[in-house]
Amino acid sequence: MTWFYFCIAVFLFVSGIVILVKPDFLKIIMQFILDKDIFYLPGVIEIAISLGTLYYRDQTRMTWFVYIVGLALFIDGIFYLLASKRIREMYTWFIGIAEPKVRSYGLFTLLLAVGYGLAAIA
Repeated sequence: MTWFYFCIAVFLFVSGIVILVKPDFLKIIMQFILDKDIFYLPGVIEIAISLGTLYYRDQTRMTWFVYIVGLALFIDGIFYLLASKRIREMYTWFIGIAEPKVRSYGLFTLLLAVGYGLAAIA
């Protein structure tokens, strides 16, 4: 079992549940990032998770999932670092959307958690 994938799966599972139960919490975090203008922080975290995901790819049989998610997170993290104006607009839009749409993001996060969990045990 890959502990890195397991830890990421637990983090994403807890995050997904929190987003489903209390979607305003995600909006509060996004507003904090927007107010403090620290878009580099989520970008660096995504890059670190993506590099860890790609580093442990040999320890799982779900390499297709690992490559897709690792590369997508890496590219998204780079965009956070390079295109902060567009990210600011996206955060502003996301903070203003309705709660059911935010909950769909929580479902997506839970699906990623399942994928990481399966990669941890496969």
